[in-house]
Amino acid sequence: IKITQRKHIRFMLPDGNEEELIEHFKHRLLTPMGIETVAVKIPQLGQAVLRELNAYAYAIEETDVIKTAIRFLTAFLGADELPVSQAKSLQERATEFTSLMRTAIAAVREAANAHLKSGQTLTLSDHGAQIKSAVRAAGLEDMAVQFAEALVDDLVRSLERQFPTDSEFRVWQMRSAVVHFLLYCERVAQYFGNETRQYLLVASARQAFIAALQEFREQTVTPDMDEVSHLLFDKFYSELYAQLNAIFDRKAFEKSSQATFEEIISIIAREMIEVFGRIDMWDLIEFSDVAQIARTEIQKKYPSENGEPHPRARELMEMLDQLETLVAELVPDIAQTLLSRASVASVIERVVVGADLVDELYAEIDRLEEKPEEWRDEARRWIRLYEASVQPSSPLSRRLLDFQELIHERAGTVVSAGSVIARVAFEAEARQKVYDAQLEAWEKECARIEAENTPILERKKKREELISQARADFALESAAYQRQVQEYREKRAVAESSEAPTDALVEPTPPEPLESRLAAIDAQYPPLGEPKPLPPKPEPSTLLINYTELRDLLTERITEMDKSQEELERLFAQRLHQMEQEAAEMTKRITVRLGDDLFEYLLDYAVRSLGRLFPRPVRVYLRDSADKSRIYLVSYENKPKELVVTIGDTVVR
Repeated sequence: IKITQRKHIRFMLPDGNEEELIEHFKHRLLTPMGIETVAVKIPQLGQAVLRELNAYAYAIEETDVIKTAIRFLTAFLGADELPVSQAKSLQERATEFTSLMRTAIAAVREAANAHLKSGQTLTLSDHGAQIKSAVRAAGLEDMAVQFAEALVDDLVRSLERQFPTDSEFRVWQMRSAVVHFLLYCERVAQYFGNETRQYLLVASARQAFIAALQEFREQTVTPDMDEVSHLLFDKFYSELYAQLNAIFDRKAFEKSSQATFEEIISIIAREMIEVFGRIDMWDLIEFSDVAQIARTEIQKKYPSENGEPHPRARELMEMLDQLETLVAELVPDIAQTLLSRASVASVIERVVVGADLVDELYAEIDRLEEKPEEWRDEARRWIRLYEASVQPSSPLSRRLLDFQELIHERAGTVVSAGSVIARVAFEAEARQKVYDAQLEAWEKECARIEAENTPILERKKKREELISQARADFALESAAYQRQVQEYREKRAVAESSEAPTDALVEPTPPEPLESRLAAIDAQYPPLGEPKPLPPKPEPSTLLINYTELRDLLTERITEMDKSQEELERLFAQRLHQMEQEAAEMTKRITVRLGDDLFEYLLDYAVRSLGRLFPRPVRVYLRDSADKSRIYLVSYENKPKELVVTIGDTVVR
């Protein structure tokens, strides 16, 4: 396994023939949890053990001397909180104090050594009084004398841990304890001046950057800031703060060579700008963050009705819950299950005797009947991706390695906020395609029916026109016939009354009956039947509506996040450049505290002997929980920006 810059992981095959490599996969550490154990948790455990040891990795005598030195340094400088603008003069004064400190320690050493040769038998307090008397007789200036007497008090407290305070003892009995204490005095004198100057430099620069970060926060965070911008800023600010502390811790360990506040500000500002440029906001944002923002927007859009959640809001919330379950539970479990040693060994055994690898992976999923359906659906999705990318002609060991890499890639990318949002968009688009196909089929069916209905409708229209015309003609002809009949009857009556001949009168011919006319139309234009009704237009599914709305909502939030990120990056980059340019001006409003802050700094970077060590695991033995007789040897090789983890095994019986 090769891990680069804590982000990228690459798996490699060991040396061996194909048969050995296939057998190797049956015992290979494959799962994300296993990789995390050897690559992350074991180094973290080493760090935790080291921190615990480091908490006690100092002598009380050394810390007593430091506390005394800091107390007198504060008195020497006249204050325990000092302006950074006086950094240069403070460093010079710290150098003067170092000289005073060495003088006081030399006086204590001479007085203590002389007392050790005296052969006196005294109580512990009297031994201390004798040494103090010799110090006062050394002719030192007042502060040096006071410093030396305070060191003698520290010596007496050290001796109290070994000797009774109320009985007398010979002076030679405390020789080793006194020498031990004086060695710590010398040790503190060697580093106190340089470390104090380093502290003044690093602490002042740290204060400057912390002040800049706080000022940046005050200027950026406003009461009317929207939830998206607030979330991004909190993530961004926390990451910047962590990076800043990491840079300063490294500077303190490395003992920065910069001599002035302006130089170290410039160096760290450039490092911060470089780190700042590598920060990807999407590495900081989890899907749960985006989901929470989406929930807020859904509640705004669909407020509760009569104390009950809006139906649309409830449906969208349930979808978000399902997606969070996918991220938090399903994806890690799928990766852990598919790459478990039992599953991989079972698949290999069947493939070796002739089965197809992809078919066996599908079958392995089908055998897991206890898993929920959504689990198996997602697992099949991964296998389909593998099936599309794998080269069937490759050796089995290569295909198994490709499978491991794909599962790790899916386990790492599927759970990211961007991937989940892309998943929602994919689901919406897939369902939209299905609906579009339904619409297209509906439109084609409508066109076909309309084509069939066209001659029917045209014939029906023609018949209706002819029938209407026939009825109109019949009505007109019938009316004319009635008039003619009336006239005929009147003429005939007149003729009969006058006994005139009626042979010349012609009786009117009645019009053609309507039925025959309609029958003629039926004969000429017989009906073609009734037109078929059009099918109802398909409605989009509830899932399509929900996925589309959720996609649009999340996409809108993402667009807002991108805009907010660009603005935050612009503002902070501008602030970093200002800090580099205004370093001298910043010194006027920044102060550095001595006292406890300096004491903790010296403890971390000078006193505790393990403080400078960075835990680098070399080898670890891990016992197999399933097979107690098997022990894995895990070895680590640290390279620049890269950690190579080699996992072998040896059977101990």
